[in-house]
Amino acid sequence: MKWLEKSAAAGETDAMRVLAYGYEKGGGLPKDVVKAFEWFQKAAEAGDTNAFLEVADRSYDGSGTTADAQKSFVWYLKAAENGSAKAQYCVGLLYERGEGTAQDSREAVHWFKAAAENGFIDAFAELGEMYANDANLPRDDGKSIDYLEKGAAAGNVTAMILLGIKYEDGDGVARDYAKAIEWYEAAANKNSADAMYRLGTLYRGADGNLKDFGKALEWLTKAGAHGNAKAQYSLGDIYEYGQGVPIDRSKALSWFMMAAFKQYPEAMNAVGYYYQNGIGTKEDQTIARNWYQKAADAGSAAGALNLGWYYENGKDQDQAIAFQYYKKSAELNSAGGMFSLGRFYDDGLGIAVNRQEAIKWYLRAMDTGYNRAAYRLAYAYDATFSSDNAAENILLAMRQGDRQIADELKAFSSFTRTALKRSLSRRGLYDGPLDDEIDQPLKSALRDYAMTYGG
Repeated sequence: MKWLEKSAAAGETDAMRVLAYGYEKGGGLPKDVVKAFEWFQKAAEAGDTNAFLEVADRSYDGSGTTADAQKSFVWYLKAAENGSAKAQYCVGLLYERGEGTAQDSREAVHWFKAAAENGFIDAFAELGEMYANDANLPRDDGKSIDYLEKGAAAGNVTAMILLGIKYEDGDGVARDYAKAIEWYEAAANKNSADAMYRLGTLYRGADGNLKDFGKALEWLTKAGAHGNAKAQYSLGDIYEYGQGVPIDRSKALSWFMMAAFKQYPEAMNAVGYYYQNGIGTKEDQTIARNWYQKAADAGSAAGALNLGWYYENGKDQDQAIAFQYYKKSAELNSAGGMFSLGRFYDDGLGIAVNRQEAIKWYLRAMDTGYNRAAYRLAYAYDATFSSDNAAENILLAMRQGDRQIADELKAFSSFTRTALKRSLSRRGLYDGPLDDEIDQPLKSALRDYAMTYGG
């Protein structure tokens, strides 16, 4: 220690770096990442090119100092200009992402190419991705495939997986499942859990002879054993629905739990559902609520929807809290969340009645594929004196299979009943008086409408 410090004080940058590594790793010195960074920075400021990269790395991730992407970029650039392949790659990443410097895809390509030429094989995968998907560059599928193949040939797992995805999706190349499997298997043989997961997913979802639940189970189990949360969740699905295996809800819950403990949002929601309904385990509403909460906090629209339902209908009822979770679910693009949020605005549950907001969310739910909102829209439009819209949604509800709404016409205003007759008249199904009576001609017209449109 004494002689290293003397050497460092005399300007010997190798000694500075040895001290820095010693403090960082605690090898014979008290572990102190702040002192480690200070010595790396002294070495870098003294012109030690090896220290440029060390300072850049720690400035980026905040080890021993405050994270500062701009400072990190400066030091990566110094190291890159001195020929460090890793630094050239990192400069490319920062230009690509616009971190610590202005976003510049062309500069990113320049530095990725420099890194690739210097043997940094991760750069091939980045180049392959950029030529296919960067909005700031002309798409060039030929260059994309070329760089990915070079990276894959050099052993880069990411390049192998990206090639597999391209062949599976037919993205820039002719779809070729055999080649997709070949590249996924190459990556899986290098212990890539992601590649194992993709193989299992391909075999599980494929059409025709390629579908193979046995192989799907094999690869997903391997991926799950390697800790891949998506694979663990998929395995839960497989055992829940009995895809190629006997239905086993206990096993399903076990796999869902593994993924949930890895913070996989949809798995947290699934665990909550299993506990709420006593599937594969003893029913426990409190545990269910806690998992729904975790799922919602992690961004699961389904988790927020189920948590809203719990606070609306469960043992800890609180309509104001239910409203907030339905709102969160709706904002996460859940059609069920949108419908429930509309319902709360419509009925004044947990919030003041606001029919315009209700209509907005019902419409969004329908646009997202929720086909049970039309009857609610009919009532909301009726309440806001939008009779023509109310009438059209009565008919839409019938088309969607609602057999009850035609018997509820007394609940609607006289204006809506008149509008309904006008609407049926335009369709050539009604030729009686355009009044608000629920008469036999109207009932016959609605019956004909239901038969015509399959309601």
